[in-house]
Amino acid sequence: MIDRRIHYIRYLTNQGVSAARNTGIKAAKGEYIAFLDDDELRSSYLSECDLYLQKHRNLDFLWCGKQNKLYKDGNLYKIEQFIYKLPEKLG
Repeated sequence: MIDRRIHYIRYLTNQGVSAARNTGIKAAKGEYIAFLDDDELRSSYLSECDLYLQKHRNLDFLWCGKQNKLYKDGNLYKIEQFIYKLPEKLG
């Protein structure tokens, strides 16, 4: 089934990641924008971000921690965690 909410935009030549993101931002119609490069997201990622933003309505931007899974010869050999915490007082 085709999801009509998803739009595919393609350049004829590579314009780089900044141009791709800027084009996506200009074409976006939703309330939020989530960048996804070559990442793999947990199935709950977007709903967790939404819940956090609903609780912290004063935020205009949310940067989340990440987990790198490193593979060698097709086998997972290391997981790196990068967790960022929100300061108690902003601004």
